[in-house]
Amino acid sequence: MNLAELTSWSKRTTATGVLLVPPGGTDAGMVRIDQQVRPIVRFRQVLADLMAAGHPGYTADVGPVTVMHTVEGEHAGMVTLALRSPSGARVERIVAMIVGDDHYALIDAVAADAARAPMFRDLVDTLTRFYFLGLGEPRRRRVEYAPPPGWHPVPRPYAVRWIHPQFPARSGAIVVHHARPLAATTPDAEDRLLFVDENVFVERDPPQRPAPLRLPSGLEGSVQRVSGKAAQGVPFSVARASLTDARYLYLADLHTRAADFDDNAAAFVDLIKTLQPIPVSRARGSAHALVHWTE
Repeated sequence: MNLAELTSWSKRTTATGVLLVPPGGTDAGMVRIDQQVRPIVRFRQVLADLMAAGHPGYTADVGPVTVMHTVEGEHAGMVTLALRSPSGARVERIVAMIVGDDHYALIDAVAADAARAPMFRDLVDTLTRFYFLGLGEPRRRRVEYAPPPGWHPVPRPYAVRWIHPQFPARSGAIVVHHARPLAATTPDAEDRLLFVDENVFVERDPPQRPAPLRLPSGLEGSVQRVSGKAAQGVPFSVARASLTDARYLYLADLHTRAADFDDNAAAFVDLIKTLQPIPVSRARGSAHALVHWTE
């Protein structure tokens, strides 16, 4: 949909964003956009909350989630809900989520009848793909990957630690750090010293030679194992995968007792193989893209 068509819609500012209403009024449908929603939750939780708040008693056929990247290179998803009320009335709801660093934007459209539904779907798709978070690049960014099955996530600032499903009987933690700009700076070096490069050893053996890595996604680098003794003399091992593309550095670590290393290494390698490069921003400055909004 050409966003210039929105000049004929009414725009109502809300406390959290904006409400867009087509010329036919709210009987035809509406689009609500909420900015800077916190905290970030899973998309399915967003949908469940919307259903509970807006359509109690309705049944919903949930369509497939369309995963996309905005022109700024941010992660987003869109899904269509076909709703039916207890009396048999049908409504279509199109929901999109654009994820930033510590918040997300929510686009929620309601099409009151089937004839208008394609127009609303097209509008939400366009709004999502061109949505302006304005977070810029390069910066620390979340990385897409497949987590190890059964392992438990523990979010940390700019990282996620995955704990072995049988912990503490079995040791094992995989830390996936946010991707970092490849061009190193003094603040970057300080940050890595404080928050990224953990030292768990009281005695350290000579590190093993790094093993080269090249992923199907195009990321290249190496993985290196370091062993030694941790607190109370426990034999311990740490493996670090360090990968790069033309813009970012990708780091992931495995922390485990030496006796459990071989078993945990398989889950670590499987995760590394799924790491995806940070999407490239396709945003370009253009004064011609400005839209005049009619109040």
